[in-house]
Amino acid sequence: MAKVHDSATDLVTFARSSSGTALRRVGYGENLVTDFSTYADQAAFDVDWTRGTGWTFDANNDTAIHAAGSATLLTQSISMTLGKVYQATCDVVACSGGTGSLQFRSGGTTTSATIDVTDVGSSVQVTYVAEGNTQVGVYAGSGTDLTIDNVSVKEVIFDRATDPLVLYNHPDDIPRIEYGSDGELKGMLIEEQRTNLLTHSVPDSTNWSLTNSPTVTVDDAVSPDGNTNATALLSNGTTLAQQIVKTGLTLADNTDYSLSVFYKAAVGSSGVRIALTNKANSTVFFSALSDGTKGPADASNTQIDDMGAGWYRASCVVNSSSGATAPSMRLYVTDSAGEIFGTQVDGDGIYVYGAQLEEGSFPTSYIPTAGNQKTRDPDIASIPVSAFGYNQTAGTVVVDFDMLSDNAGTNDLTQAAFGFHDGTSNNRLELFSASAGTLTLRDRTASANYDATSTGNSLEQSTKSAASYASGEASKLVVNGGTASVAGTATTPPAYSTLLLGDTQNVKAELNGHIKSIQYYPRRLTDAQLQELTA
Repeated sequence: MAKVHDSATDLVTFARSSSGTALRRVGYGENLVTDFSTYADQAAFDVDWTRGTGWTFDANNDTAIHAAGSATLLTQSISMTLGKVYQATCDVVACSGGTGSLQFRSGGTTTSATIDVTDVGSSVQVTYVAEGNTQVGVYAGSGTDLTIDNVSVKEVIFDRATDPLVLYNHPDDIPRIEYGSDGELKGMLIEEQRTNLLTHSVPDSTNWSLTNSPTVTVDDAVSPDGNTNATALLSNGTTLAQQIVKTGLTLADNTDYSLSVFYKAAVGSSGVRIALTNKANSTVFFSALSDGTKGPADASNTQIDDMGAGWYRASCVVNSSSGATAPSMRLYVTDSAGEIFGTQVDGDGIYVYGAQLEEGSFPTSYIPTAGNQKTRDPDIASIPVSAFGYNQTAGTVVVDFDMLSDNAGTNDLTQAAFGFHDGTSNNRLELFSASAGTLTLRDRTASANYDATSTGNSLEQSTKSAASYASGEASKLVVNGGTASVAGTATTPPAYSTLLLGDTQNVKAELNGHIKSIQYYPRRLTDAQLQELTA
């Protein structure tokens, strides 16, 4: 009987030394912390909580209070399961005189989220991958008056069919299983390293500047991440081009950059216009309408993705050119001529969230920032062949995947679906795309390349491919149920040690896309079987 593993973490060795977002079904388990309202007095509170100097419990208001004084912690020990993801939250009732933090503490490791006066009246949260039993704590800095309520710690539960789709920011080293806005599974998201060059990805009137005075209200609507942190960008009723601008950007000369933003129609909205004023002081405009279609004067490389619940992500690619101008990214709620949005009256507008500017000829997943540029590290996934009964003599790999396209809308990027290797670049069996619509199975033995190629594939869509090998025979490739392509030369398979997912031993061969499933058979299947499995 075949062994089936439904989770990316069952067999896969995975690393990404940063957080990473993906649209995913996310729910939460029971609260591991007793609600403050159940404690009759401070003595009962002290059974569960350890109070540092200055902390008291107010049974009348069900709050914990730190009076200004020395920096101390309020902590509780909790039981967590190794490797699982947990989220802690607390409501900030009051804060003055300094800052504090909501913390997970395990051994010498502390994961925290800052609490300050801007959080009063809202909830602060922090996410943690359990290293074993740990503590949840609230830290109050020296001289800080802090009052909190509703502390909770809940396991984050992924991929239950009953849970909503949200743009979830996964902790370090947690693989991202992504869904479409229609709920269809896309698979494990694998991307190259990228940096969001915008220091404040959620537009506001403090860190962005305004032109022609649109009305800007932060935390005004529920964003794709499920929190009330989207910004309302509304017209003031004039005929001027009203916009919010991120200025002073530093870009390399003559380089492609991808701009993106999430948007949703508000009252009377027709859409959003995105622009980059480049180093030559030339402004390139792109527009996306409230129904998820492109504006009438758009360039061909504009992309609009449905995020669900009325939200879309609009993206485009612009060349920085060269010159002395400091570039800026612009979001328009109205334009002066009305050629895109028509006449906008007072209060018309959009909700915006998650602006991003990244070097590259195609956009990647959203990277949140809040004061500094941030880099998302590459997703690195592999399986040692010892984990799945690898047969060196003969075998078949069947993989269902998709690839992102560049700014021309074609897959002319070198991207890999999988690759066997022996720890060197001399021997490998790899499936990759290096040109539009073309897949190549490369059997590289003793530094010689033997290729089987399939053309005319729409790689941006789900693509099923099967690759087979056998000692003394040429390797074969079948794509989407088509005719088998043959590498043309018989080889003897080397002793591979690792199966890479979305990567090969080649330089810059990372997949930018999804692996929905991968199957391995310890024998060479017939052409008919390969066609049936990939049809």
